[in-house]
Amino acid sequence: MEQFTVKGIRLDDKDSAILSMLKECSRISNVEIAKRLGITEGTVRRRIHRLVEEKIIKRFTVEINDGKKEAIILAKCEPAYMNSILQQIRKKFDRIYEVSGKNDIAIVFEYVDLETLNDNLDVIRSVTGIRNTETLIRLK
Repeated sequence: MEQFTVKGIRLDDKDSAILSMLKECSRISNVEIAKRLGITEGTVRRRIHRLVEEKIIKRFTVEINDGKKEAIILAKCEPAYMNSILQQIRKKFDRIYEVSGKNDIAIVFEYVDLETLNDNLDVIRSVTGIRNTETLIRLK
């Protein structure tokens, strides 16, 4: 079983098991979790509520297989333009991360075809202050 340490707190075996099951399938019922762990449904419900309240569980989500692919664009930026670059990029993309290493930002977006990927790359590369980019295609 996967053991979770979150926010510097090592979770007990029951909380870790609950998180593992929810990671595997967020639709699993509290009754099913309780049955697998040999505890009551109320205990599962209270533990999940506490994990949400403590912001250990950030959200429950559904992933849809819509045929889209995901690209990660790493960009090296001129330091003097960093704020301007981030402002411009945020107008077009939602998932932007400042990163450490040889690149300064990572931009993640979905695309359906190469034309869309290239259009997005053109937008990124046209921003003043971006020195160069590296494109990564997420395989799995």
